[in-house]
Amino acid sequence: MRFLSTPTELSDAFRECIEFAVRIDGAVAWAGVGFEGYDLLWQHRHKIRRLLVGIHFFQTHPDFVEEFLNLDTVRFVLRSDGIFHPKVFCFHYRNDSWKCIVGSANLTRSAFETNDEAAVLIESNDSGAFRLKESLQEAIDKWWRRGAKLTPRQAAWYREEWKRARPAVSKLQKIRCVDWPDGRQIRPLDFSLLVKNKGPLNLSWDEFLARVKNEPVYPINDGGTPLSERLHVLAWCREAFGRSEKFGDLKQGERRRIAGCAKKSIEDKRFLWFGSCGSGMLAKAINENEGRISRALDLIPSRGPVSRRQCEDFAVLMRLAFPEYVQMASATRLLAMKRSDLFVCVNNMNTYWICQLLGARLKLLQRPRTWWDPYWDEIIERIQASAWWNSDRPKHDETAMAVWDGRAALLDALCYAGTND
Repeated sequence: MRFLSTPTELSDAFRECIEFAVRIDGAVAWAGVGFEGYDLLWQHRHKIRRLLVGIHFFQTHPDFVEEFLNLDTVRFVLRSDGIFHPKVFCFHYRNDSWKCIVGSANLTRSAFETNDEAAVLIESNDSGAFRLKESLQEAIDKWWRRGAKLTPRQAAWYREEWKRARPAVSKLQKIRCVDWPDGRQIRPLDFSLLVKNKGPLNLSWDEFLARVKNEPVYPINDGGTPLSERLHVLAWCREAFGRSEKFGDLKQGERRRIAGCAKKSIEDKRFLWFGSCGSGMLAKAINENEGRISRALDLIPSRGPVSRRQCEDFAVLMRLAFPEYVQMASATRLLAMKRSDLFVCVNNMNTYWICQLLGARLKLLQRPRTWWDPYWDEIIERIQASAWWNSDRPKHDETAMAVWDGRAALLDALCYAGTND
């Protein structure tokens, strides 16, 4: 048994193991190209019996997918209950001996050349090795059943999605350290310190749903649960925009509810969830159906993809129309109510925790005249890189389906001030 803690040790062990192996079994979360480990595997691809490769977060390189596409011995894990995250290779030899490399290293250039990884090389003559090998084979058997062959069309789709995901992934890889409330410095993606030991980028759909359901009860509830109140607001707004694509065509009371400015009745007060556009000049303009607000919000489609350019144009029009009054809280309230699947309202009651959870830079979001770029770069792109946001829409559970439909806006349920004590 040997501990591998440097890229050189890992590369040397992989080369040593694969050279004389007759069969290879393995499973990795991600795989890349353009380094010695990949070259060795490609050279010895005829030895592969079963290899599982995950494609969560679009981290596996599309060149790897296409190179191994026609091998029946390689499958890809498209989805799982959580994130497919094993890193194990088993090498079998003619004399029934074997070696395994198990640890933190994926089959990527970073793991084999630059990362700090920890892995163990286990051999068949090590104490307890037989029982360990049985367990590993059972795990690979289970993962193999989850894997699937990709078609050329699916591989082409994956390459396009991989390209689209590059800007977001690059930003995530460049996230800097931030200050935690007690003064420690942490990596924002050190999920062991975030949200009761798991941060939102790494939460599975089931975990995200459970946390949304567990939001504390506040005085505003008037007997309803936070989730039922929030879902009521989101469903009402979705129905309103479904009837009228133009914000200006809605009735005055409807516009005020969407903006969080209606406070006369108990029903109106339910719409104070997810922040508000306040009670100043912007609220007055919404009340009077100021055309510039509608022209800005109408740029955001009520269904389908929304591009950064569309959102930037929205922000520019709002800023030009109301340079002194439109802050991030007001603008993102309108965005979140129109597209709760894509946007979260960011305001004084949740900004700190959203920044901590996503690794966003709080100071950038606190600049009143330049909030738009950091809102997209630091918040939206990171939400859209998360496991829970990218999950498939649930079936047969109406509450879960409703949460999924408004999942970005419902990040507020995890971050509203007081929910993280």
